[in-house]
Amino acid sequence: MSCPPIRLRCLAQKPRLSWLLQRGPIALVTILTLCFLPFLVHAFVNRKAPKIQSAKLARLSETVSVRAAGSRNPTINLSDGHDVLTSYVGPEELRVALEQNQAEPLSLASADFDEDGVPDLVSGYAYNGQGIVTLLRGNVDSIYPNAPEAKQRKANGTSTDAPFLSPARVFEAPVGADFVGAGDFDADGHWDVVVASRNSKVLHLLSGDGRGGLAPATEIQLSGVVTAFATGEVNRRDGLTDIVVGVDGPEGAKVCVFEGPLGALRAPPEVFAAPASVTSLALGQLDDYYAMEVAVAAGDELLVVHGRDRKLTLPGEDQAAVQPARISKRFRLRLAHWRSVNSRATDSAILRCLAERAVPSCWRSLRSAKQNGSN
Repeated sequence: MSCPPIRLRCLAQKPRLSWLLQRGPIALVTILTLCFLPFLVHAFVNRKAPKIQSAKLARLSETVSVRAAGSRNPTINLSDGHDVLTSYVGPEELRVALEQNQAEPLSLASADFDEDGVPDLVSGYAYNGQGIVTLLRGNVDSIYPNAPEAKQRKANGTSTDAPFLSPARVFEAPVGADFVGAGDFDADGHWDVVVASRNSKVLHLLSGDGRGGLAPATEIQLSGVVTAFATGEVNRRDGLTDIVVGVDGPEGAKVCVFEGPLGALRAPPEVFAAPASVTSLALGQLDDYYAMEVAVAAGDELLVVHGRDRKLTLPGEDQAAVQPARISKRFRLRLAHWRSVNSRATDSAILRCLAERAVPSCWRSLRSAKQNGSN
């Protein structure tokens, strides 16, 4: 018996050229969209960015406020100084006092408070029984005027060659800012400001937020009134700024060293006795050991608190095994008559002599301080 023939069913197939013609425009539109997307985003961002009015830009005054011409030192050349003309934002009373030059400028410090890679300037003032702290943001265009971004801002009229940007931010301080220090004093990764006033028993911490803002001041009590102040690295360097304060209290003159792995002002101070009221402090590597020392000018004596590793990141038993700091008397000078003429010049000369390790040059510096103070 013969089998019936098998009929094969053929499926029709679309030509490949027709498939390409149908999907080609979609692919072309997709490719063009991806190519032009960055330009569209850039145009949208530029349209949204606020325009800075040229009238609000900081600028330098036309008149010379500090004249540097005629310097006799050929190794250092300075340009003439100009006032930085800027506006202020902050509490109304303090802003008006600054604009009308009613506040007394007392101190300066520098750090990158807004974390844009350019140092900013903090200024301390006294006004009407309280203090004022201003923060001027550094201007990157004044450092790199030929950068593409700087050229674009210059073409748009939003650039200035002043070293700082306007407006300056204004913050209130409880006391006149005789001393201002900058550092990460609470170990949160942002620069802070600490303020102290002569004859005050309190340090005031204004914590930074990393965007150029400062929190309201918090108090750190001291054992006496402040007579001297310095900030920097002390003992083993850990990248956190330490604070050294000279105080006068019921138990006599003291030197308080604030340092700690959680921030200088989050740790109790290490206290050293001083033979007389501390008039000046300096921090640095003053011997052959790697740790940083503290130089103390107290009365007619110059003391050095030698640095060491306090092992503050180790357990308590390791910290207890650390030997007390060695304190040496560099030399003793009879300087009562010098200090009566110009105390600040004398103290600066003493500490400069310590760094130079030259007693004869110290006497020359003191003689120069005497002559400058009498003129």
